[in-house]
Order: sequence, then C-alpha cells, then structure tokens
Amino acid sequence: MASVDHDRSDISLDPIPATRGLLNSWTDSGEVLGAYVFVSHHGRLVADVAIGRCSPERSSRTSDVGRLYCGVKPFVAVCLAKAVQDGMMEFGAPVREFVDVPDTGQWKSVDILSLLAHSSGLRPSHDNPYLRSFDSYVATIGRDDERPARWVGQPVYNTTDAWHLLAASVERVFRRPIDAVVEEVVAQPVGADSLCLLHPVVEDYAPLHARGPSATFREVSDAPRRELFSRVNPAHGGFSRNGDVGRFYSELLDCHAGRGVLLEARVVREMTRPHAILNEGSRQQHVWGLGFEMAVAPRYFGVGWGRRSFGHSGAVGYVTQGPPRVFLVSLADPESGLVLSLRLASIDARSGFRLASIGRSLTTDLADYLA
Repeated sequence: MASVDHDRSDISLDPIPATRGLLNSWTDSGEVLGAYVFVSHHGRLVADVAIGRCSPERSSRTSDVGRLYCGVKPFVAVCLAKAVQDGMMEFGAPVREFVDVPDTGQWKSVDILSLLAHSSGLRPSHDNPYLRSFDSYVATIGRDDERPARWVGQPVYNTTDAWHLLAASVERVFRRPIDAVVEEVVAQPVGADSLCLLHPVVEDYAPLHARGPSATFREVSDAPRRELFSRVNPAHGGFSRNGDVGRFYSELLDCHAGRGVLLEARVVREMTRPHAILNEGSRQQHVWGLGFEMAVAPRYFGVGWGRRSFGHSGAVGYVTQGPPRVFLVSLADPESGLVLSLRLASIDARSGFRLASIGRSLTTDLADYLA
C-alpha cells in the first residue's frame, strides 16, 4: 500500500493559498471551469483539493474521476517494469517476441526499451483507437511496414502506436488483458481504487471541457462514452481521481528511495534516468526515461523545481489549431520529496500561460519544501 499519510491534523487551513487564489480568480471570471491539486511531501499529504466546477452544472469534488489522456502511459510502463523485475522479460527484448509485427527492416531494431523511450523511430500515428477494438488496432500497426512514412530518423514522441504495442506485450507476458494487469500490478498495491482503463464509476466521471465564446464550455471527447468506458486505450485513455494519480507518484518516490512496495529501487531508477532526447518542434529538448519525461517539473513550473523530477503530462491537440493544450501534469521530485498532480477541468488557447502562472504560485506556496 502506498505510504501517503492521510492525517490532515498538521495541514494548515490553506496550504496552497497563492495557487488557490489564482485558480479561484480564473473560475470566478469564467476563464477556467475548475481544477484539482494534490501535493505530498515525503509521503505526507499537503493538499488534495478541488476548486470550481467539473462541468457547467456541477461543483468539482476530489472524488471526481477524469480521463488521463497521455498521463496513462506511466501505468503501462510500470506493468512492463514489473515484468522485467520478476524476470518475465527484459527491457531490451525485441517487440516481435510478443506482438505479431514483421521480422524485417527497421522492425528488427524495435525493442521494449526504445518504445518506452520514444526512440524506436516509429512515426507517430494520429488514428483514433476508439474506432476499433484493441486487438484490431494492434493488428494494423505492423502492416505496410516498408512504407517510407512509417519511420522517422530521430527520436520522436509516439502518441498511440508504440503504447498499443507495449500494452499488447504486457498482455502476452502476463497472459491477461492489459486492464486487468494495470489493476493488479498498479492500482491495488497503490490503493488507487479509482484508477482503471475501463468502466470508471459513471456517477464520478468528470469529462474535460473546452472553453468557448462568452465563457461557455463544451465537453471534449473523441468517442461516445460507450466506447470511452469499454474500449481499452493504453495510449491516451484511462481514468482516475487526481488524488489517486498523486498516490501513484508518491509510491514511486518511495520506491526510488528503496522503501516502496511497487517496484525495486534499481528498476525505478533505471526507468527515471535519461534514455533519449526528443526534439518536438520547439527550441526546447525534452529528455525521456522509460515511460516518464525527465525534468518535467522545471519544464512546466520553473527553475526552482528539481531537474531529477519525473512524470507525465496530459494534453489535447485536436480541439483547435496550434500546440497541444496541456491540462494535466503529474510528477515526483526526488530532490525535494515533493509529489504534485495538477489537473484542470477545462482547456483553452492559453494553456501554456496558465501552467506557467500556476507554477509561480506553487513555487511560492511550496517554498519551504523546495528550499
């Protein structure tokens, strides 16, 4: 069981006043629908709050369950790490040992590690995995493998295909569906009862919204709820309460220090050291471990945060033209002992500005921990 202490007796009335004030100003003005903030320090709960609304009709609650989008990838990665730790596979194993892909061309060099690190050279696909079953989607990935458009010459963030291949490898190794493995390997040991790939509690589901004209909000979705809840999407699906995501990262931080139960320290440290550098169309280089982005805290929240931090974000890139709208950032920082999971209930064109502003307010609120 994850070691986040839920005793709030030593928590001040408002442990994040600057951040709460900023978020309240946005929700009061109709700029943002709502937000969720979880913070722990060396396993001690600092804050787990819900602010504003989760929909135009309902106030947000810490029990709200949201879709994780790309924030689901670390849960799949931990399942693979567990298999490596238990001697069921190796990070360097070719993916063709587990999934029916061609044994020719560049596929020969694609292994589990390169898929986790986004360094396989497999070009990103923007196909919607909710349009077909998981098995059907996996079966299409290896077809037409000699097309020039299938491969790129450098590490690049792979949104969908790599993570279906990885999840299919998990299923082959554990001989169970990926959703059952995530529940057994991740959710149950961490005590994250809301974390799932399928069938969230409908009454607690709080979908992401996009802000429109005159402070109106519409639900963001790439599939009807019937498909969202019943079709596995290990690339940008999955569901959880924000607090349960925080508990997952709190457990990983314990594992990193050698006192966790989910994975051994050596395995977590291997996953959270640099493995690849990605250039994602900007001047900033992004360093990746195995299923985790490195130095994720300073990227989103400023230089006051540790460069050894690891985590993942969730974003929507198809709502409007322009860069992806990041609305979720979850991370663990071994240097300070801080764990943070932040989720906004809505997105708009100012996502970058909002994260930078929240980062400054969190740096103020958590200065004693960051020092």
